[in-house]
Amino acid sequence: MERSAYEQLAEIEDTHWWFVYRRKLIGDLLERSGGVAGELALDIGCGTGGNLPFLRKYCANVCGLDLSEYAIALARRKYPRETFLEGDINELRGLYRPASFDLISDFSVLNHQWVKSDLQSMRDVHYVLRPDGVFVVTEPAFSALRREHDRIGQTARRYTLSQLNTLLETAGFRSIHSTYFNMPALPITLVLAIANRLGLSSRTRDDGVSELKLPPKWLDNTLTAVLGIELAAIRSFGRIPFGVSIACVARKL
Repeated sequence: MERSAYEQLAEIEDTHWWFVYRRKLIGDLLERSGGVAGELALDIGCGTGGNLPFLRKYCANVCGLDLSEYAIALARRKYPRETFLEGDINELRGLYRPASFDLISDFSVLNHQWVKSDLQSMRDVHYVLRPDGVFVVTEPAFSALRREHDRIGQTARRYTLSQLNTLLETAGFRSIHSTYFNMPALPITLVLAIANRLGLSSRTRDDGVSELKLPPKWLDNTLTAVLGIELAAIRSFGRIPFGVSIACVARKL
């Protein structure tokens, strides 16, 4: 991502409805999968570090890995007591010993253009996880939803639920609990994607990322309430059939 996007992320990731809801959903999927009670967690592509407090609920110690020196600097400023490493997901086996972690998270990382092989990266995660360790994955859904936000975030891949589950199984993971999520945003995101393709929307370098801006309080509350209904549906039925994103929790057996 560009520096301006990292700066926006550092400011809003603790309170923005999107990040709050995603963590709540992942917490539910972790409970459904049997939970995690471990010593060490790793957040791959940790960005500015906003997910580390969430991961600390499940492991006594957490650390973050990111390719961006600037993101790591912002993360260390926010969380000076946590451990961060500037490093490449493509070199995971060279960075960590086998069976090092009880929990590894990928919050929208495998989709990026610098990931040489999403399948190989999953296999590397499997390698550095301990037996019975858990892998958390969230990724963007449906290639038809590709838009300006993807370009800014250097997104190269979007997935269907079946594609992501197949990759996890091929990499050696089992006991996979997964779902689409953020269904209410689907029509809006599709309109934005179509507008981008038709050249009806644009962005200059100084505009920032509109999707990373905090909405007014009333809108934030409305979106939180609507997604609360979605979360209740996922709890009842296990998954929903469509959404802007995908969440998976898989276990190394």
